[in-house]
Amino acid sequence: MIKDTSDDFLFRGKPMMRVSPQGIFSIAVHEGMVPAPYLDSKNIWTVGVGHTVAAGGVDPKDLPRGNPKNVTATVQKYIQLFKHDLESYESAVNDALNVDVSQSQFDAMASFHYNTGAIGRADFVKSLNAGNLEDAGDQIMSWAKPKEIIPRRLEEQKLFETGVYPSGKITIWGVTGNNKPDFRNILGTVSYDDLMLEEPAPERRPMGFVSPPEPPEPRNSKPARAYVAPQEHVFTPLHKGDSNARVGRAQQRFTELGYHMVGPVDNDYGQMVFSATAAFQDNNGMEMTGIIDETTWDILMSPSAIGCIVSEKREDVTKEDLALKSTTAKSARQTKAGGKVVGVVGAAAVLPSLIDEISPTNISMVTRMVDSVKPLVAGVPFWMWGVLLLGAGVYFYRNGDKGEHSRWKDQVEGRHTGSDKKYTNERTGIMGALMSEIDE
Repeated sequence: MIKDTSDDFLFRGKPMMRVSPQGIFSIAVHEGMVPAPYLDSKNIWTVGVGHTVAAGGVDPKDLPRGNPKNVTATVQKYIQLFKHDLESYESAVNDALNVDVSQSQFDAMASFHYNTGAIGRADFVKSLNAGNLEDAGDQIMSWAKPKEIIPRRLEEQKLFETGVYPSGKITIWGVTGNNKPDFRNILGTVSYDDLMLEEPAPERRPMGFVSPPEPPEPRNSKPARAYVAPQEHVFTPLHKGDSNARVGRAQQRFTELGYHMVGPVDNDYGQMVFSATAAFQDNNGMEMTGIIDETTWDILMSPSAIGCIVSEKREDVTKEDLALKSTTAKSARQTKAGGKVVGVVGAAAVLPSLIDEISPTNISMVTRMVDSVKPLVAGVPFWMWGVLLLGAGVYFYRNGDKGEHSRWKDQVEGRHTGSDKKYTNERTGIMGALMSEIDE
């Protein structure tokens, strides 16, 4: 069994912080465990919670192959190995800190570093060291790619800001016959109580026992960290007119959930963010205030948040219907029709048999277009006129078709609310009244 050396380390003249038992468990919940040697995606022998020979100690390739018979005992063994592997990550987090932090904040940072290896260059650590705790919590979500990592990052942010550890159990995966992790074969799950990670009670000392003197401060040690009293987490609501990184994070999350009316991520809380917030609150059973309070924020960032609900009127609208109501769609359709006419005229110059496709009205329109540019291209052969017109027609047709399709797609997916009451969301009246009330 690996020795717990939590009291053996000094950092800047004081015992360095270690990941708590709850922190160890929460990281293992995120990572999962394979209690048998396996080859990872880079063909490196691995075991337990991501242990490789590079971490020191046991070399996974020397261990018995295949799924263990006694899963519980093997899991306990590899959790102890995982505690040993965390020591280098604990040292890195301690080294990155210039201020005192709570245990839950340290555990959240250790989980972040174990996943990213970026504790030394993360902006949220710089903000934390500068005493800006609120920005630090927000900036954790700057590391939210790929999208599959978002649930973990949200859990780490919640732990950092509120001290609430993630719930759940460690998933224990099996291995295949060729020593690859078998994610279809779950050998079991392990709860926090199953692992018995809590530290034993302190050893009782006989009366008259005198503790040994504190060891001297190591030479050439870094200066002691400046003490910053633990700060109680207070959520500051986001209102129309605010401009900060948290607004940008909310915009990003709204977009992920399909609330495209939020617009681009620009960190500014304008009318589009207000509309997206009100729609989100309505879909998720909250009062429509258009203000991102703590409840709205927590639900918005949770994996169970309900995405944008598009009305049936939007889903059923056709491109033809939209062209009657939308100036943008109408313009795109006209560009498309004009491109078709110009293209047919150009083609007719090369293939005269196509001239029947052109109506007298369209011929008149194209003739006027041609006459206006004749002085500029005098002497150009007739067939070349045809090629030029054909190319121009294809260009305008494709751009018009692309614009029409894009506008239609925005409509049916709820990306564009527009001003037409027939196709806008049923909430428009409520949101309009709410906006008037806020603006007053």
